Amino acid sequence: MTFYNVYYDYFDGVKVPIWIVIDVSGNEIDWNESLFHFHVQAPFNMQHSEGFDPYALNISIYMNELTSNMEENHIGVNLKLVKKRLDENEIEYSDISNFVIQVADIEEILKFSIGD
Repeated sequence: MTFYNVYYDYFDGVKVPIWIVIDVSGNEIDWNESLFHFHVQAPFNMQHSEGFDPYALNISIYMNELTSNMEENHIGVNLKLVKKRLDENEIEYSDISNFVIQVADIEEILKFSIGD
């Protein structure tokens, strides 16, 4: 099972999820694979955005690096594309702490709202 947190902030007094942060170091990503899949399922481990560690080696996962999966509520991360960016910036895969994904991107792929 993939461990992740959903970070939120308040906008106009409403609690809004903004990022899904996947603990890559704890999930032992197999960088030899072409895809990393995870299941998006409530209840979410909600954390306030002030608790996000900006000093960890976090990598944003872009919309074009995400894919839907045949299994319900599963998302794939295209590791080939992520590795290409890491290689271009001379970053070791093993140094990555977290994948950071915009909740809006996840909602677009899965066609549902995480904040509900």
